[in-house]
Amino acid sequence: PTLEALWPHVRAALDWMDRFGDRNGDGFIDYGRRVQSGLRNQGWKDSEDAVFHADGRLASAPIALCEVQGYCFLAYREAALLAFDLGEKALSSELEEKADRLAARFEATFWCEELGTYALALDGDGEPCRVRSSNAGQLLFTGMVRPERAARVVQGLFGAEFFSGWGIRTLGSRIVKIHLKDFHLDRSKGQFFWRNIGEGDIDWIQVRKALGEIGYSGYVTTEINGGGGAYLKDVAARVDRFIAGEKPVTPPSQ
Repeated sequence: PTLEALWPHVRAALDWMDRFGDRNGDGFIDYGRRVQSGLRNQGWKDSEDAVFHADGRLASAPIALCEVQGYCFLAYREAALLAFDLGEKALSSELEEKADRLAARFEATFWCEELGTYALALDGDGEPCRVRSSNAGQLLFTGMVRPERAARVVQGLFGAEFFSGWGIRTLGSRIVKIHLKDFHLDRSKGQFFWRNIGEGDIDWIQVRKALGEIGYSGYVTTEINGGGGAYLKDVAARVDRFIAGEKPVTPPSQ
């Protein structure tokens, strides 16, 4: 009874994927804000500049994230099993075929041989974002990717160049922009909370030191809450102190 009760909702989700999920008709589920005030990025990395190309250009919408295609593949596969159990054999076969086509299309479009992993995303022009990221790791549990390529993704994620324990030094010259955020982890609750730069758990002096070691000379941005002129001036001053290698907190006199 539970399966029968949920099945119409599963069908509705599948219908949404087919009718509305692929805005530019390239065969991949994507996203893009419809109003200027909406989120530019709508995946689990939703910062303004979270999805970009290797040269630092921001990806244009609609954006198809690599891991989202894995979610869709798994949705088709699991829905096919449910359809079969419910006696909808034709639909089950159709969903299996959709999953197979998506997997083949994904391999041909997203794989970056020179990186040994899958592109972070496709932008609205169909150009792959050839950037190493942890996003590709989420493809592994979906079963969509070819075994030999899955092995290379794992090797990359846990290799010395990606899993040294020092993110900035690991990425080194591949870093083309910096996005600043601070947070505090409440260990008693197992939750973290965003804080003003310099008021959380991040050791900003060590971050600045690491950026100096890799010779970073690009720009930095920060994601903040809205506020008046005094607040924005304070944020700018904190960033300036960070760049100068100082602790980015507001002096008491201010």
